[in-house]
Amino acid sequence: MNPSELLSSSELWDQARHALLVVGPEGTLRQVNDAATQLLGQDAERLCGQGLSRVFPKDPVLASRMEQVLATGKEFRLSTETLSSPPLAGKVVEMVLSPLFDPQGFQVGGLMSLLDTTSLHEARTRDQEEQFAQSLGLLVASLAHEVQNPLGGVKGLLQLHERELESRGMETETVGMMLGELARVERLLRHLLFLSHPMPITAEPFNIHELLGTILEFEQSVHPKVRFRKRFDPSLPEVRGERDKLHQVFLNLIRNAAEASPEQGTVTLRTEHCRPWELAGTNLDPQRGYLLVFVEDEGPGVLPEHRERLFQPLFTTKSKGHGLGLSICQRILQAHGGMLRYHSRPEGGASFQAFLPRNVE
Repeated sequence: MNPSELLSSSELWDQARHALLVVGPEGTLRQVNDAATQLLGQDAERLCGQGLSRVFPKDPVLASRMEQVLATGKEFRLSTETLSSPPLAGKVVEMVLSPLFDPQGFQVGGLMSLLDTTSLHEARTRDQEEQFAQSLGLLVASLAHEVQNPLGGVKGLLQLHERELESRGMETETVGMMLGELARVERLLRHLLFLSHPMPITAEPFNIHELLGTILEFEQSVHPKVRFRKRFDPSLPEVRGERDKLHQVFLNLIRNAAEASPEQGTVTLRTEHCRPWELAGTNLDPQRGYLLVFVEDEGPGVLPEHRERLFQPLFTTKSKGHGLGLSICQRILQAHGGMLRYHSRPEGGASFQAFLPRNVE
């Protein structure tokens, strides 16, 4: 192809993935490309003529940095900037501010380039959280292994002492209480060790709705004052996975939701096909087919400062919790090729989303 037949500069301008905004020497927008109008939710006619402080009213740093570029002729870069101005509030962008020169070398304005990297940023953050959780799990599990031996010795001595007291007709209630506490610690250690070992999955096809219905029926008897609501998509195919392990996952999630709900509160269980856009911010393979299981409650939800640590081992907001339930659920789903994600509900309460592939690799 002859170079003259390539796209014109105006066509290239509008096909650029970056949002491009040309700023005149007086600080107002002179020209924007299609990506900029889509990102900002306004057409070019409305944007042109506005100052950056009006386009980005809650991000004064953009206007001040552009003023510096116009004054000094030097380029300015920001690899990650979280914006606050609507409709971009919460978006993470990569930003470059550059001076513009005419053919004679005179500066005639500036160019702002913005690229929405929110999904990439979320995916990297999630990957770092998962790696940290795995490392912490290995550390905790190794400590648990070291504790097991001396704990076994203490338990043996207490059992001997209990038998000796019984033979003498003496009270053994105190020793029994100590043995009960040791049994609780042993259960905790088994959970911790569970985090350190590879988790093989024995996959077989089964009906996810039948499994969820069984769990709901049991939990309804345990929590009679909570309403359980099912919204199942009957078109979902069978999944391939280890039924017992997935039973553990959904029992934990549904029980947590019931315990967080007020009296007469509702726990909703929904299933649906996972649409491609719902994989944004995850590390899941978009080429695979997934289904989603939502467990939603009407409780207080999770505080923002706690959400980043929600799936870390030993983190809990419960007074009597050990902080391993959600981390184990996450690990089981990851072993199946899926994941667990938390969202706060606009109307209040928590929503846990379990991503589960239709087939296990």
